[in-house]
Formats: sequence, C-alpha cells, structure tokens
Amino acid sequence: LVLASHILENERVLDSFGHVSARSNKDPNVFLIPRAMPPSLVTKEDILEVAPIKAVRGTVTLADGGVDYGDRSIDATRVLGVTSEYVNFSVFDAERGRLMSPIEVDTSAAVTVIGWQTADRLFGSEVDPIDKVIQVEGIHFRVVGISSKKGTILGRSQDEFVVIPLGQFQHRLEFLPQCFVVGVGVLVQHGAPTLISTALLTSTSKLRAASGSPFTRFRLRAR
Repeated sequence: LVLASHILENERVLDSFGHVSARSNKDPNVFLIPRAMPPSLVTKEDILEVAPIKAVRGTVTLADGGVDYGDRSIDATRVLGVTSEYVNFSVFDAERGRLMSPIEVDTSAAVTVIGWQTADRLFGSEVDPIDKVIQVEGIHFRVVGISSKKGTILGRSQDEFVVIPLGQFQHRLEFLPQCFVVGVGVLVQHGAPTLISTALLTSTSKLRAASGSPFTRFRLRAR
C-alpha cells in the first residue's frame, strides 16, 4: 500500500483527496487503508485496519467548472459534490466559517465550502468571503466556509476547489466534462466511516458503462 500510494500519486492518478486500499491477507473482511494524508507521504506506520464493512455510499463526485464572483472568474476549478457523510473525513475542513451541515447537504441547500486559493482569487484580502454568493457554472451558492491551505502536490494546487451538496451537483452540474466518482464512504461495524478512493474507480467510462450513471450508490458485501 505504501508503494502503491507513491506510484499512483507519481502517475497523477491520486491527489490529496485520494487513497488506495487493499483487503487484508489475514482476514478477508478487513481492509487496509492509509491515514487521510497526501499519498506521497504515506509510510508503513500510517496504514490502518478498517473493520468489517456494513455498507458503502457514494461520497465525492468530481468535475471541473467555472466559478465567478462579481467581475472575477476562475475558468476551471474542481467542483466536489458530496453526501452528508463528508463531515467525517479529515480531508474536508473549514479554517474560517464552518462546514456545510449534514442537513444542508441532505436537503441540497445552495451552500458551499471553498478552497483557500479559490477564496484568495475571487475575493483577495479586502473582502470577507463568508456569506458572499458566488456562481458555479452560473448557479448561485452562498459561501459558508474556507478550507485551510494545503499547498501543492506534483505542481497541482490542492487549494482551488468548491465543495457543494451532491444533490445540487446531480441536478445542475452533471453535464460538466470529466465528471466521475472519485471516492466512496465505508461504514464499518463500530460506526466510524472512512474514505477510500481507488484507482479502480477513476475511469468514468467504466463507471457509466456499469451503472448507466456516475452517481450510482455502491454496495459491497464481505465474503
């Protein structure tokens, strides 16, 4: 897993939102997964065991879209559509303001958490982004939180993104190019969810061919 994490990031398959997992060779009902951290930094000590799986739910859907505020625009920003389980994943945070609440996500409220660089490019230092309304592909969203600065991986910024409820994404933005599921939430027996993003789920053509839609809810049965 350590070597796989390094290779997949080097090949630009994974970024800071992605991880690779494997089934334990000691117990087929247990999965091994790195901590929530950049794949290039994963070591043997960062590998965790995940208890037997009860259910799997689609969590993160990704596309590139235009974001605007007033006369300032960003042509291609990562747009992340998430389910309410996202609040349990440490890759999502709000250094300023707050995260979207599970109720807001479940009801597809028009709210968003934006990356540090997205906030800087749209608002600069003179305007407080919190409670301002931005447009994502022409759709209005109220900013409720700003994520902490994460830096770059392999020259790609990890701070230029907007996070919106998956319902908003599905109904309004699924037409965007390069739209695919990049993460799934795993609910384990003790009730603590974790994030698995594998290279096997990065092919949008395979996902759509198998399900007819990139937003199919996944289920996994332990064998």
